[in-house]
Amino acid sequence: GLHSDRDRPEEEPVKYEGDGKSPQGAFPLLHAYGYPPPTMVRIKFPYTQTTPDLICCDDEDSEYYNEIIDMEQKGLGPRSLPSHEKMLRRDNLYKYTVVVGYNTWQPEKGAGSCIFIHVWNGSGSHTAGCTAIAEEKILKLLSWLDHEKNPVQILLSRKSYMRLRDEWGLPDVTI
Repeated sequence: GLHSDRDRPEEEPVKYEGDGKSPQGAFPLLHAYGYPPPTMVRIKFPYTQTTPDLICCDDEDSEYYNEIIDMEQKGLGPRSLPSHEKMLRRDNLYKYTVVVGYNTWQPEKGAGSCIFIHVWNGSGSHTAGCTAIAEEKILKLLSWLDHEKNPVQILLSRKSYMRLRDEWGLPDVTI
């Protein structure tokens, strides 16, 4: 992320692959993906239409770890496919997806992968570490995002938010 390791108290957990938790810190928002073509989405942010060949690799032993790749372009078939998440899903959770810049530059193996903001599945649902919001809210987010303004997502525990609020210049909110 965009934060320093000193910003995390020792007693707070460190994100790892498969822990089912969101990473804590400040992370750039990098790219959006979606099922509709770009002409159908009000957006001024990098956007790619999702195809059946797009996957996000969550296999820490793969050279593509924590990357969204096109299987066909990489020459990957059913027998050579690493562990992954399909970006084109039947449940529409990834109908609109924003990539959160967690562990993306020189990814640390096992530190966690495929962290997104995506469509929420409703009350009682959970994610494996992503942030899920209602489809109408993600559409509003997509229309608001501007790559030129370097948008970020802040994910912190209440304790860390209160501790870092002044240092990071975060808004004074009731949490």
